[in-house]
Amino acid sequence: MKKTVLISTILFCTNAIFGQDGSLDNTFGTNGKVSISHGTVNQKGNAVAMQSDEKIVVVGSTGNGTNSDFAVMRLNPNGSLDNSFDSDGKVMTNFEGWDLSNANDYATSVAIQTDGKIVVAGYGMFLGADGFSTVEEFALARYNIDGSLDTTFDADGKVHTRFGNTISGNAYAVKIQSDGKIVVAGFSQQANTKNFAVIRYNADGSLDTTFDGDGMVLTQVGTPSVNLSAVDEAHSLAIQVDGKIVVAGFATNGTKADFAIARYNTDGSIDTTLDGDGIQTTSIGTAGDVINDVKVQTDGKIVVVGYTEIDTWKNFAIARYNSDGSFDTSFDGDGKQTLYFNFSPENTCYANAAYIQNDGKILIAGSDFYFGGYDFALARLNADGSKDNSFNFSGLTTTSLGTFDYSRAMTIQTDGKIVLAGSKSFDSEFAVVRYNNTNPLATNSYVLPSPEIVIYPNPSSEFFSIKSNQNLEAILLTIDGKQVQKFAIKSMETETISGLSAGVYILKTIDENQKINCNKIVIQ
Repeated sequence: MKKTVLISTILFCTNAIFGQDGSLDNTFGTNGKVSISHGTVNQKGNAVAMQSDEKIVVVGSTGNGTNSDFAVMRLNPNGSLDNSFDSDGKVMTNFEGWDLSNANDYATSVAIQTDGKIVVAGYGMFLGADGFSTVEEFALARYNIDGSLDTTFDADGKVHTRFGNTISGNAYAVKIQSDGKIVVAGFSQQANTKNFAVIRYNADGSLDTTFDGDGMVLTQVGTPSVNLSAVDEAHSLAIQVDGKIVVAGFATNGTKADFAIARYNTDGSIDTTLDGDGIQTTSIGTAGDVINDVKVQTDGKIVVVGYTEIDTWKNFAIARYNSDGSFDTSFDGDGKQTLYFNFSPENTCYANAAYIQNDGKILIAGSDFYFGGYDFALARLNADGSKDNSFNFSGLTTTSLGTFDYSRAMTIQTDGKIVLAGSKSFDSEFAVVRYNNTNPLATNSYVLPSPEIVIYPNPSSEFFSIKSNQNLEAILLTIDGKQVQKFAIKSMETETISGLSAGVYILKTIDENQKINCNKIVIQ
């Protein structure tokens, strides 16, 4: 007879003592901060992801004085370099292999597969068809857990893709679908026109031809005028529970840039249930509005963050939409919110990343200009869009590492601690900062008693089964919050899940009263 393990509904609701939410975590690096040299010049940390073992992967680009390459590093949970990753914790990858001053490769996004392999997306300079000119193209690399290139991915671990007769194609976001397919978003420029660009690859690096016939989709989002061509850039993407792909960035409206969202069906066609035509644009300020990150809540609402330009100043800008693309008026009254640091809106700050906590609060990370330089900037909003004053007493915090410090990415640990990544002192070094935070990724800190759930066997080598005394909605997540599967659990019936890669997972269940419970599952 199999041993049945009753998982407590408070498995992840530990009573560990944390510092004030938003304070620096002094157990990480030096007083919560880590700076690492990776190359010689132009060291830009652009993205960060958390492995199931809570090692931290940071990617970006680094230069050697001649050109730039993909740069990947992995840190241990205490902030030290992980020497099991390419022997020193750092990897550089050159795509084209020819030495010209403009042959630069830039890593802009990272995603970790359920098997632990690391997918890094960005763009690089490649020789054109004539053998002389250069063209920017989407570029992907996949690494094994030890930092070596994964040769099962397009034979050498690297893929680059061009959109037809394009001048440039820049990828800024990558996500892994639950079936292992890889979705990348950015823009493609032809002549004077830029469009949203989305590519889907099979797990082996080949183009997925079930996605719009050739694996690639271009979408004109904005409205060009006589004097202004269409300039649309996608900076972020999210995959909904139903598999639809949400892509966000900015688009021109004939006068200025606006927030822009497009949503695609799983086959690559535009999803017209979003605002009637699959596209939603929003004007926030008077001069220009740019989305840098998008997240989809468990209730299907879409949260975007970026910046708005008002006169000569830039502020954090946040918007929340209902699933149909309309504004969610429960968010700050009109679905839109702006945020500034240092007591005055006459300030420059950029929001680059967002994270939705399981209590509905919204973390927003970016950079803030203060006293002649930029600092890492972090804010937390309540679910209604107001500042959360339990976070560093004001809802806001900034951190200086050098002089011009840029925070470009964020992830969160299972214990709730917040990790920001970027660079310090004019991109002279990669920088990572960790903050205390008492709201774990895996559960609300104030969860009330919820239904009895039985999971067995746990740990398991191949499958697990679930049984509950209530009807539940269930979402299976990787340890860093990426959705693997969504399903329903019917009262007193057994649901069996198989086919998972080894690792730690979180089973998040929601009962009929919308109370959340989370349980840890280990596949060996």
